[in-house]
Amino acid sequence: MTNREKAILIKRFLDAEYGQVQTFLHFQKDQPWQFLLSVMLSAQATDRSVNQVTPHLFAAYPTLEALALADPLDVERIVHSVGLAPTKSKNLVRTAEILVSEYGGQIPRDREKLTALPGVGYKTAGVFLGEIYDFPYIPVDTHVERVARTLGLVRKDLDRVQIEASLERSFKGLGDLINTHRQLILFGRTFCRPGVTREQCWSYIRRRLEEKEAGR
Repeated sequence: MTNREKAILIKRFLDAEYGQVQTFLHFQKDQPWQFLLSVMLSAQATDRSVNQVTPHLFAAYPTLEALALADPLDVERIVHSVGLAPTKSKNLVRTAEILVSEYGGQIPRDREKLTALPGVGYKTAGVFLGEIYDFPYIPVDTHVERVARTLGLVRKDLDRVQIEASLERSFKGLGDLINTHRQLILFGRTFCRPGVTREQCWSYIRRRLEEKEAGR
């Protein structure tokens, strides 16, 4: 099969198995800066651990302006249970400072400008732009990379930026790409885990599709 043919079959499975997936991180929809900071915190941490601390963080600092004036040590005390908390706390405060001083409290809709912010990597910027502004991205985290490689959707020599571009070409026109991103993460969490082979993953996809389409 070509990558496009694989993507069509995989997308049929993802839609049947998971449908529309809600954003994993919790934030106020009218406060997109909260989502950006949550994604920053989620690097090398679980979404659950982030969702446990962000209500306290946003209660203590209800605006970007308030966070920009915060002492990073005070922020660290709130998010200490999240991995790499000391570094992330400094990045949160510094990013808030830059957004307030250079962007008037608005978050740029530009991936290059976003990745220039402390603690905002290529994947983080892509997740933010895809979730908040509907950019047609499939950001690549550990789960998406593993699923893409296991299913043979990408070459072995590609890095994550190249994997994202390849996936976006393969899944173009097959629905909301940021939802495909979420679906691939769920598949990576629930079945296509480390140690599961390509044959096992494809067998599972075909079996589940047959069961779904047969109404079982």
